Amino acid sequence: RLVSVQALLDKCRRDVAGCDIVAFGDYQSLLILRSSQDCHIRREALDTLCSEAAGGFTKLDAIACSTAENKPLRTFGSFTGGCTKAFARSRNGEGEFICISGTFATPVLEVLGVARQTLLKIEASV
Repeated sequence: RLVSVQALLDKCRRDVAGCDIVAFGDYQSLLILRSSQDCHIRREALDTLCSEAAGGFTKLDAIACSTAENKPLRTFGSFTGGCTKAFARSRNGEGEFICISGTFATPVLEVLGVARQTLLKIEASV
C-alpha cells in the first residue's frame, strides 16, 4: 500500500524532537508542494525555505564540480537565528527536496539522515 506524501511528512515531524516544520518542495521551480507543521506558517516562510534550498544546492554543485570525484552532494544543514534546518535532495536530480526545521535535541547529522530516509520513502510512494 502506498503511503501519502502528507502522511510521511507528518510522521517525520512527529519523529524528530523539536521539529517545527517539514516541507517537501522543488527548489528549481521554487515551490513547496506539501508541508507539515503544528501551527500556520506564512507563505513567505515557505518561500524562504525554497530559496535557501536553491542557494545551498547551487553551492554544493559548485563544490562538487571542483572536486576530482565530481559527485553531487545531497544534504546540507543551516543554522540561523537559533533555528536549525536540515536539507536533503532527491537522487534523480529533478529538484525535489525536503527540509526539516526546528530546534533539535537530536544531532543535525541524525536529522539529515531522517530527511534522506523520508525523501526516499516519498520517491518510492509516487
